[in-house]
Amino acid sequence: MENLSEKQRRDIIVQFYKEHSVGSKSYTVDHFIGKKMKKSTLYDILRRYVRRKTTERIKESGRIAHKLPVSKRRRVRQASNDKKGVIHRKLVAKFSVSRSYIGKVLGNQKVKYFKRQKCSDSTPEQQT
Repeated sequence: MENLSEKQRRDIIVQFYKEHSVGSKSYTVDHFIGKKMKKSTLYDILRRYVRRKTTERIKESGRIAHKLPVSKRRRVRQASNDKKGVIHRKLVAKFSVSRSYIGKVLGNQKVKYFKRQKCSDSTPEQQT
């Protein structure tokens, strides 16, 4: 099963489901779990077949990726490199991308984060 393409795998699962329609979805899932396939994947394929009567996936139906061009990635780095207390949320608002993507960009560019140090309320001389 691991050598097959995604489309071939979906077709085989649906064909088995049609031939053994006396059983339920769980019968089909149990059969293919023995062939080292994930349960959630199997149920997704069967649900898609029951709803739309096809195994084809809808093109461009996923989440739209908001990526930054190289020039904006440089600006993100300049905005946060060697500076204290730069908050990801502010960068998210400025560049209109997700917080996790900002973290990924900064991590890939090896930006060092400096955490603000807490200042004591009084000096040791004042305490005495």
